[in-house]
Amino acid sequence: MRPLGVKICSLLFLSFSCGCYSLPMASEYAGPRERPHSVADYYPADEQPTVTAITELKNENKIEVTRHELS
Repeated sequence: MRPLGVKICSLLFLSFSCGCYSLPMASEYAGPRERPHSVADYYPADEQPTVTAITELKNENKIEVTRHELS
């Protein structure tokens, strides 16, 4: 096989062998456990936090770093 043929075959092999593949979840997984009562009391599920302040910490080279404070 000529060098060009080897390169083409290698390129085709790499392009077909690389890709995404997903595996199904385990059938015995019952889902997440229930939150402990101490955590549920401290973090109520129905309470939605609101943003109280947004502070810009750094802004350089098209990158902006901000701090978001929640209630």
